[in-house]
Amino acid sequence: MEKFTHGIMVTNPDKPNPDGSIPVMHFVGFWSEPSDEDVLGVIDEVMTDTEYGLTEIANTLDYLPATQELIDHVNLNTYEHDKYN
Repeated sequence: MEKFTHGIMVTNPDKPNPDGSIPVMHFVGFWSEPSDEDVLGVIDEVMTDTEYGLTEIANTLDYLPATQELIDHVNLNTYEHDKYN
């Protein structure tokens, strides 16, 4: 699988972690810069898909470009997992 180069992170600024950082509630990876349509698709997914458990608070969440640190973390964990499965 090709590594993600971009992503959208969904954060909850109303519920900071004990260390003050903002929790990432959901991540969607992309292989190119997400379009406005991609962002709207992520928002729709979070608002309607009960799998993530975020539908009731979807309007209070922030939908932001993922940090490089998060993209690297996801790539590392995805590829480590793939090596063993």
